[in-house]
Amino acid sequence: MPVGNLDCLLAVCSEQTSPVFFVPKKDGKKQMVQDYQYLNNWAIKNNCLLPLIAQLVNKLKGGL
Repeated sequence: MPVGNLDCLLAVCSEQTSPVFFVPKKDGKKQMVQDYQYLNNWAIKNNCLLPLIAQLVNKLKGGL
């Protein structure tokens, strides 16, 4: 597939995909839009908190 060619897309065989649409713009060109609602339903929300950057730096320096 040539780079930049939006007319040729490859099929993906995965359960975690999201549909892609091409919607017309005002100038007549098409814009690619991806619907992430299905992927968001698969995501595990707030499973664990991310550490603060300052805490990570202290651990690397030997602190804490």
